[in-house]
Amino acid sequence: MLVLYYSTHPYNQKDFKEARLSILDIKAEGSNGKKFNIEIQITDAADYDKCALYYWAKLYADQLKVSENVSKLEKVIGIHILNFTSTLESQKYHNAFHITEKETGLHYFKELELHTIELKKFTDQLKEFEDIGSKIKTALDLWTAF
Repeated sequence: MLVLYYSTHPYNQKDFKEARLSILDIKAEGSNGKKFNIEIQITDAADYDKCALYYWAKLYADQLKVSENVSKLEKVIGIHILNFTSTLESQKYHNAFHITEKETGLHYFKELELHTIELKKFTDQLKEFEDIGSKIKTALDLWTAF
């Protein structure tokens, strides 16, 4: 069973004074130790993909304190709910990204997982289902009339 513990502190700490402060919408930890960053993006900001990776990497790196062993690092999962289309190459509204070897598809660096949920594609698919549903209902109505 996965239980999320919401962090009331959504800020990723800055490493030095000039560093960029990032504010996560929801920063949470599962009962299994996995870290979650849940973002909601209303508008298509420039370089969104870089921001998504930055938020993920920052949350991953911030797990360690000085002199701690990297074996303490837990998986970080980014979930980004988007009110725009970010992956033109995919028709799916939910995409899960991992680092894989280009030719073989070998899944490497299992600690990186980034999900995008594109609301526009989701609502477009709902409209298609509604259209199909109304056609089926019309066909059934015609068939039962005989």
